[in-house]
Amino acid sequence: MCEICEKRVSQIWPEIPEGTQYRTPDLHRGKVFNIGKKSPRNIQIIPQNVLIMKDSFVAAIHYLLQNEHYVNNPCEIRSSNSKKNAGPLCVVSRSKNSNVCCINCGS
Repeated sequence: MCEICEKRVSQIWPEIPEGTQYRTPDLHRGKVFNIGKKSPRNIQIIPQNVLIMKDSFVAAIHYLLQNEHYVNNPCEIRSSNSKKNAGPLCVVSRSKNSNVCCINCGS
């Protein structure tokens, strides 16, 4: 992974407050979730009870930067519990998360 991505995630990590509610950006399958417990290596997403490794966030940021996905060049997330149906961002993220889908999964 690139040092820039690791540094950026490490800068943001302490600012992620436990108990905060968010909504995934998918307009059709979007889900509300809360940040449960957070450690230096991972965060828990509730009520879905998914553990996401910090390295998964680093991998996602690296993929987005490497493929020049910005506001004017959005990335198709295409999340899926089925790895063969998952898009590249989902696959990259789960590769650093014990192959557990961690982006808006459920189908």
